[in-house]
Amino acid sequence: MMIILICDDEHAIAQLHEMNLKRILNAKRIDIAYTGGEAAELLEHKQYDLILCDQNLGDELSGLDLLVCIRKASLVTPFILCTSMELPLLQNDRNYFFLRKPYKLTELQDAVNSLIISDSNE
Repeated sequence: MMIILICDDEHAIAQLHEMNLKRILNAKRIDIAYTGGEAAELLEHKQYDLILCDQNLGDELSGLDLLVCIRKASLVTPFILCTSMELPLLQNDRNYFFLRKPYKLTELQDAVNSLIISDSNE
C-alpha cells in the first residue's frame, strides 16, 4: 500500500486529488499540504511513495522549488507536478512527471502508472 503526499493551496482541488488517487491506487495514507512550507515540513519527517504537487502553492515555495529541494536531498520519490504554465523539464529525472492543467482523470492515472512502473523497475 502506498503513502502519498498531495500539495495544493486550493482545498477543493486537493480533496479532489485525494478522492481520485484513492480510486487509482490502494493508498494506505494520503497526507495533504496546503503550502510549500507545510509540504517541506512533512517531507522532513515522512517518506512518501508518490507526491502530487501543484506549481503555485501560495507561499515562498513553488511546486518546482519543492521538487528541486527533494532532489537535492537525494530523494527519488516519484513526483507529479501539475501546472498550466510551461516549465523546463529536469534533466535525467525519470521520477518526475509534468501534468498540464486542465487534465483528465485518465491522464493522472497514466502519470501515476508510468511513475510507479518506472520506480518498481529500478
